[in-house]
Amino acid sequence: MPPAPDVLLAEVRAFLDRVETLTGREPVVYLYPEFEARFGFADDLRAYRQWVRSLDGPPDRAWWMWQQTDSGSVAGIAGPVDVNVARLPE
Repeated sequence: MPPAPDVLLAEVRAFLDRVETLTGREPVVYLYPEFEARFGFADDLRAYRQWVRSLDGPPDRAWWMWQQTDSGSVAGIAGPVDVNVARLPE
C-alpha cells in the first residue's frame, strides 16, 4: 500500500532537499497527469522548476519544461521518443 499523500510529500521534500544539499543545484520536479490526479503536489512543489507531461496541449500552470508528446521521432533512433519544450528565462 502506498504512503498517505502527506507522508509521501514529506518524503519527496526530504529527497529534494538532500539532492540540492549534495549537488548544490536546484532539482527539477517531473510531474505527470496520473500522479497529479492521485496526489496533487504541483502547488506544494511550486518552488521548484517543474517538468510537466501534458500531451493534450501546454500545461495550464507554470512550467519550466513541457513534455508535449511521447510519440515523437528523431532520425537515427528506432521507435518513439519524448519531445519536450523548454521555457527560456524571461
